[in-house]
Amino acid sequence: MPKIVDWYMEKKINIDGLITHVLPLERINEAFDLMHEGKSIRSVVSFYTSRAGAVILRI
Repeated sequence: MPKIVDWYMEKKINIDGLITHVLPLERINEAFDLMHEGKSIRSVVSFYTSRAGAVILRI
């Protein structure tokens, strides 16, 4: 896992392109619905309104 983080930080792999939805914590149920409906590749649930520096839950 640490090597994958290094590759991401060195921009050798694109993970951001796999994020299809960024939702606030209040909409976590919607993130699960999107996943179950096959409408999202990767949803990020943020505890904050901004993506920068947010603590996230990956679903």
